[in-house]
Amino acid sequence: MNLQAFKNKLLNLAEKFEQVKFIQAVRRGFIFMIPIIMVYSFSSVILSIPIPAYQSWLQSQNIRFIFDIVTLLNSATTSYFSILLVFSISWSYAEILNIKMVKVLFPLLLVLLFCLYLEYLMKILIFHISALPVLFRLYYLLSYL
Repeated sequence: MNLQAFKNKLLNLAEKFEQVKFIQAVRRGFIFMIPIIMVYSFSSVILSIPIPAYQSWLQSQNIRFIFDIVTLLNSATTSYFSILLVFSISWSYAEILNIKMVKVLFPLLLVLLFCLYLEYLMKILIFHISALPVLFRLYYLLSYL
C-alpha cells in the first residue's frame, strides 16, 4: 500500500508539472524537431556505412551529387539544430499563449535559408579556392554566429 501512495503522489506531481506552459512548449518544440532529427539520422547512416566498396561508390563521379546533397543535409542539420530548436520551442510557447506570429515566420525562414546557402557557398569556395585567407576568416566568423 505504501508503494501505491508513492505512485499516486508521483503521478500528481507529474500532472502538475505537465500543466506548466513552458514544459508544454518544450515538449511540442521537440516534437516539431522529429523530422529534422530523422533527416540527420538517415544522412548520418548513409554517410557512415563502413563498407569500403560502398564508400568508394558513393564518392565516385557518377553519383557524387548525391554524396554532396547528403553531406549538406548532415552538416545543415547539425549546424542549425540548436537554432531550429530554440525557434520551435519559442513558436510553440507563443501558440500556447495565443500570440499570432505569422508575420515573423516568413522573414525568419528566409534568414535561415540564407544561412544554409551561405554555409554551402563558403564550403565550396574554401575547398576550391583555398588561397584566399579572407574567406577563411569570414567562414570562421560566420560559424561562431
